[in-house]
Amino acid sequence: MLNVSLMLSCSRLGSPIMWCSRPALLKGRVLLDFRPRRDMAGGGVEEERRFLVPHIPDGLDDDDRKYIVQCYPEKEAVHISDGSLMLGDEMLVEGGIDKQLITASERKAVALLLDSDPHAGVRLRLHGEKAWVTVKGEKVGGRCPEVEWEVPPDRIHELVENRGWPSIRKWRYILPASHGYEWEVDCFLGGNAGLIIAEIELKDIEDDIELPDWLGLEVTTDSSWSNYSLAHEPRPQDS
Repeated sequence: MLNVSLMLSCSRLGSPIMWCSRPALLKGRVLLDFRPRRDMAGGGVEEERRFLVPHIPDGLDDDDRKYIVQCYPEKEAVHISDGSLMLGDEMLVEGGIDKQLITASERKAVALLLDSDPHAGVRLRLHGEKAWVTVKGEKVGGRCPEVEWEVPPDRIHELVENRGWPSIRKWRYILPASHGYEWEVDCFLGGNAGLIIAEIELKDIEDDIELPDWLGLEVTTDSSWSNYSLAHEPRPQDS
C-alpha cells in the first residue's frame, strides 16, 4: 500500500508540515490520508457535506433513532502520558507497551494536530450504547483529518455529563441516499432546539450525489454551523 501525504498547516512554525501516514489495521484509526473513514479500519479523512433542513423530512423512524451527546473539553488539557491519551489526570484512551490501543503513529498524529493546528479540537461522544474519543484537525472544503477510538462508555460518561464543557445533544435519524450512501439527520435539543442538520459522509467530497428536495442551505464550508460552534454558540433553527 502506498503512503499518502497530507499537508497540515502550521502557523506557529510559519511553514507547512508534511506527515506521511501508512494506515494500520488497528482499533484506533489514524485519519490522515485521503481515504474514506467508513471503508477503512486504519486511516482516512472525514469527508462530508452538511445542510440545514427547514422542516422535518418524511420517513424518520423514532424506533431507529440514536441519542447523541458530545462535548468539547479544552484541548490544552489533552496530552500523551506513558502511551495513553489523557485529559488532565483522566485516561481517555489506554496505551502503553502492554495496551496497544494507541499506536506510535497515532501518538505522532495527535501530537501534530494538537501542537501544530490552531483549529484542532477534542470531542467526547456518547452515541447510543457506544462512546468515542476523537482528535480532529481543521476542516478544509469538507475534509477533516481525525484520530478516533471507540472506548468503554463508562470511561467518559461522567466527563461528558458532569464537567460542564460546551456540548450538544441531538437525536440522529438515518435516511437512504443515492449511490449507497446514507443521510444522517440530526434533530438538536437544548440550546439548539428546533435546529435540524443533515450530513452525508462521502468517499470523495466531489462525488456527485442526488440532493433531496427537503434539504435547505448547504453549510459545509461555514464553520459557524459546525457541531463545535453550535456547542459554544447555540443557534436554533430560526436564528
